[in-house]
Amino acid sequence: MEVSAPQPPQQTIPNPPPESPYHTPSKSLFFVFAFIVIGVAIGIGIFLYNNTKDLRPAPTSTTSGTTSPQDLTDLAKQAKELMEQSKTNNPNGTTKPGTAAPRIIQPNAAQPGQMSTYQNAEGKFSVSYPGELQVRETAQGFGVSSIEFRNAVNSAVPAEYQLLVFPKILGKTIGQDFDKSYAAGNGTVSVIQNPNGGSQKMTKLQNRTVSGQRAFDFQSVNEPADPTTTAEVGTYVEIGNSIAVFSTAQGRRGTLDTMLASFKYPN
Repeated sequence: MEVSAPQPPQQTIPNPPPESPYHTPSKSLFFVFAFIVIGVAIGIGIFLYNNTKDLRPAPTSTTSGTTSPQDLTDLAKQAKELMEQSKTNNPNGTTKPGTAAPRIIQPNAAQPGQMSTYQNAEGKFSVSYPGELQVRETAQGFGVSSIEFRNAVNSAVPAEYQLLVFPKILGKTIGQDFDKSYAAGNGTVSVIQNPNGGSQKMTKLQNRTVSGQRAFDFQSVNEPADPTTTAEVGTYVEIGNSIAVFSTAQGRRGTLDTMLASFKYPN
């Protein structure tokens, strides 16, 4: 539900009507990760397969950029498993036999407007969210996980809030360098390419602190501009060796800031 001004959590309305569709940077980032990393890993796997006799095991060095053959083999194996998983997932979010099912947390607030607390599966961080929403946590492989806060009744409504967590080094590898963006000036614009041929123009707004961690706010719009879509806002947060990207429609910025204020890391 598009609103003209940020609303406090107690005014969250359950089962809002569908908003204009928008494609979150979180989704775009995940698909970019999947396509690029899978392609690189498969290429490495083929190379290792063809050169098995010439390779000798070597310990992984702590020097940046040095990786052992065994590490590369494991990466190729993970890529293959992720590809197989993507083939068996149904469009409606359910899974077929043999695939890992998403972790789903049903609404548990006594009444609309109350906040509930989500803690990720590893127990590393927690965040409050509108309690009438359903939480859907999906492990995507390569240390990437997607957490959606959705309407529990109407699955056709896009996720109201989304959180994408991915390794910091993975983001840097494909051009999503947190350190570089954090050091950039306010108003810096970057373009995120989508696998479907489109792109998003992301504008850095300002640096901030979330739970004592470095973070920065952003706003993004689809390119070319589409009047039927809603601008999106969010925040990148550095959590150890990973990055957490919170995102939502522009009209929900107030509630998203309330969620960020409750974010706890380390938990």
